[in-house]
This record gives sequence, structure tokens and C-alpha cells, in this order.
Amino acid sequence: MNTYKMLLPILFTILLTSIGCSGVQQPSLDASATNIQQENSKNKGELERLIDRVVADAKSAMRSRKATLNDVTVEATPMWSLNYKGEIHVRVYDTAGHKILDEYRK
Repeated sequence: MNTYKMLLPILFTILLTSIGCSGVQQPSLDASATNIQQENSKNKGELERLIDRVVADAKSAMRSRKATLNDVTVEATPMWSLNYKGEIHVRVYDTAGHKILDEYRK
């Protein structure tokens, strides 16, 4: 009987903590952060701009995208999960098929 009396508060505590953590909001970008990103994109090389474009296209279409630039292949694949948060797996290969870059971007 005592175990049932102790089990109820424990279950209630677990329920409250799991509900409380699920409502955390991520901060949004403001205008100054957007301006900084635009200035940084002006300074990037041609390959970085291609990677950013392919990542944006894969994120909006929710499909894998592939592009080439001077024998360099860029692949971007959305990472599916239960709580999708916009992660994209980016892989860049050279002409011989060796990985130059392998990272996750948000």
C-alpha cells in the first residue's frame, strides 16, 4: 500500500517535468543579425555561396539536393527525426570522390 502512495507523487513529478521542458522556444533572428549574415555572405567564396544555396533549397523542399561547381560536388540532405529542427547534412566531394567537408548545419 505504501508503494502505491509513493508511486503517485513520483509519476506526477515526472509528468510535470516532461511537460515543462517541451515548451521551450528558440529565439528568433532580429534585423541586425540578418544584416550581419548578409554582410558575411558578401565575403564568402563561390563554393560557400553554392553550399548555402543548396542547403537552403534542401531545407525548403525537404528533399536531398545535389550541385556541382568546377568538379566539386555538394550534397545536402535534411536529417529527419521526430522533432525536426532544420538540420541539414552537408557533404562536399572532390573529383576523385574524397570528402572535403562533412558537417551538419541548421
